[in-house]
Amino acid sequence: MCLKTVGEAKTMKDYRVVRKYDILKINGKERLIRPVDEKNVVLYYVKIEELFDILHETHSAIGHGGRNHMMAELKNKYCNITNETVMVYLKLCVQCQKKAVHRGAEKLLYRRRTNREVQQIYQKPGINAYLMSKRIEWAGHVWRSNGIRKKALEGKINGKRPRGRPRQRWIDRVVKEDIDKCAQGLTLEDSVDRDSWTKVVEAAKVLQGQ
Repeated sequence: MCLKTVGEAKTMKDYRVVRKYDILKINGKERLIRPVDEKNVVLYYVKIEELFDILHETHSAIGHGGRNHMMAELKNKYCNITNETVMVYLKLCVQCQKKAVHRGAEKLLYRRRTNREVQQIYQKPGINAYLMSKRIEWAGHVWRSNGIRKKALEGKINGKRPRGRPRQRWIDRVVKEDIDKCAQGLTLEDSVDRDSWTKVVEAAKVLQGQ
């Protein structure tokens, strides 16, 4: 192995390779294996070109068993075959797919999930709730800054207003809609209390942006 090479400086990578890999000679052929432990169990590394044949032989030998059955058999001899690899193979097995159809093909069909279902699965706020919470968070940050951004937020342009309905300002939406949904009667002046304002931001996520 690389550690036995004389006159060359060894790196951390060299030591990691030795801990993870070893070579076993069988009938003059070298096979990559995991270093043998105190149990003297030899586990081979499977090459990509051998992977399908090994999966197919194991699957046929156990009578088209499922993922857990296959993994139990494979772990006795190989060390780099993952659950994901086995699942991909099982989805390609025609006989297993036919068995699944008889057990209930409807369980294998994909369907579109609603936004509420996705939120319940991942336990994360929806995009509308996230955007509303960020608007409230940024408004509080600007209000506390007492800088030019706050002046721009509060400032009004003098002069004659054009005809028609005035355009809605960003701050109007934050104050009249977003903040009012989370806590009625709350104003931007309350953002000075960071802890209370953080609770308002978190409450916006719970509302799901409705």
